[in-house]
Amino acid sequence: MIYFDHVATTPMSQEALDTYREVAENFFANSESLHQAGNAAGQLVEEAKQKISDLLAIPTEGLVFTSGGTEANQLGIRCLAAGTAKKEILVSPLEHSSVYQILNYLADTAAYQIKFLPVDQKGHVTPAILKQAISDQTGLIVIQAVNAITGIVQDIHALNEVAKPAGIPLFVDAVQGLAKIPLNLSELAGFSASAHKFNGPKSCGLLYLSPQVITKAPYKYVFQQNGFLPGTLAVPEIVSATVALSAAWQAMDRNLKHVGRLKKQLLLRWHRRFDRSPPGPNIRVSAV
Repeated sequence: MIYFDHVATTPMSQEALDTYREVAENFFANSESLHQAGNAAGQLVEEAKQKISDLLAIPTEGLVFTSGGTEANQLGIRCLAAGTAKKEILVSPLEHSSVYQILNYLADTAAYQIKFLPVDQKGHVTPAILKQAISDQTGLIVIQAVNAITGIVQDIHALNEVAKPAGIPLFVDAVQGLAKIPLNLSELAGFSASAHKFNGPKSCGLLYLSPQVITKAPYKYVFQQNGFLPGTLAVPEIVSATVALSAAWQAMDRNLKHVGRLKKQLLLRWHRRFDRSPPGPNIRVSAV
């Protein structure tokens, strides 16, 4: 079988698998324990956070490890929404279902007003569209980086250039984009990612919440992960996910060019098969 569905999930790389097994066998202690074995496991977590921080140019204190992209989306949006008294949330109409689930919950339980942003003919939320939609009641903006179905890539940097001066946090679902296309995530209020999208393990997600943005965690009396999420950390998943992210990050440009060539070949064959004439020499082929 040739597996093509890398949008849904990717196989773990051999390096990530080897790392997972080594950590699971030799660093199985609770990373919060105060004994030597616990300290060793905790040190691996701290080293993983530092590596991710260096790759993405974000502070380590903003990182939260989750069970996946869904939990990262829902926890991030909930924490950012609770950080302001404003009750209007702007969201694109192209988000993952996990985003709409938490937005519906906030609307039903805390009277948040969810406002859908229009898109242009190519499916983009443009800076002009976003600027026009912002009101004095807007407390949060949610826009994904890459759509899993259509492949539409939003200009996150340009949108943040509208949101940030307005003092409104922008949260980005980067699950389908991280380590696949160049993304400037360092200036965002928050973003989500999931390791199984870049050849890491399932059940390991990443949430970033900027320390510069006001947030409020939904849990009380929690000491793990700066109070944002309770539970024992899955050290093998975290470390192997970091290994996979590092490898995917280094290979991103090469992979992007390769996918672009494959897409161009597919389009050329499509035209020859059905139109009996190849596209013109100036055909523009997106790599995503």
